[in-house]
Amino acid sequence: MNDRPRWIIDNELAVFSRPGYGLNDATPDIVDEWLDVCKAEGIRSIICLLTEDDIAEHFTVDLPYAWMIRQYGERGFHVDWIPIVDGREVPITEDEGVRIRSAFDKLPKPVLIHSKSGMFRSAAAAEFITTSDIDGKYTIVFPAQENSLAMQVTGNQYPNNADADYDLPWLNITVNARHNGRSWELTSPTIRNTKELSHFRDYLITLSRDAEPVHPDFFFTEPTMFFSAIASDADTVRLSIQLSYEHLPEDMRDDTVVFSVRIERKRLLAYANVVDAWLRQFPERKEW
Repeated sequence: MNDRPRWIIDNELAVFSRPGYGLNDATPDIVDEWLDVCKAEGIRSIICLLTEDDIAEHFTVDLPYAWMIRQYGERGFHVDWIPIVDGREVPITEDEGVRIRSAFDKLPKPVLIHSKSGMFRSAAAAEFITTSDIDGKYTIVFPAQENSLAMQVTGNQYPNNADADYDLPWLNITVNARHNGRSWELTSPTIRNTKELSHFRDYLITLSRDAEPVHPDFFFTEPTMFFSAIASDADTVRLSIQLSYEHLPEDMRDDTVVFSVRIERKRLLAYANVVDAWLRQFPERKEW
């Protein structure tokens, strides 16, 4: 099996292969060893995506039904079992994703998700968690080391005058940030219009495919967020995200705060899909 869980959001969400991955007859001792690794990583809750057939195939069959799920609980972990069928073209359906997201929101953190290898169902479940809320809102969560940063387009600055002869189509960005022990959530009208938001989507798509993008930087008209691709390899992009002005607490606004994140290219495409969802939620409005 993999030696350690893979962190998706530091100290909040991780994925892992099943106990005894690579073996067809995982025993209670093997499960205990796997749980020891989880304990050492600080995991408090486990979401298991294995089906009954998966358990019958890969775990000792002469023990009571789903014994390993009970063993998780007996070792002090909070557990939710959400069976997801393997091998489908779409690993996680929308309904399944909502169930997983709901479980993640309720369980004590950090939460670990596992299926067989931790590469398909688990990865898709983690992707759903990091890009959507169960209330229909969509969020981008950047996997910053030690710190954390999430952004969400939460609506127009002036939501009630869409039918006026003129309109101020500014869109609000809400950031939820944790940096060097400080945490804050702030909203500011940052995006001039939906066209600018579509440019941000195109920027993410470009980063997902180009090793040396022609335009590595991006910022909105109200420059409270500044993005810069500073390094990349075949699979990942290192992104610097700078917050300033209204997206910082008042006592920090004489400075800027920088988050350094390394993001898988395929995740950047998922982020672009989130921006598409924002564009559907907040269609184009009239300018002055």
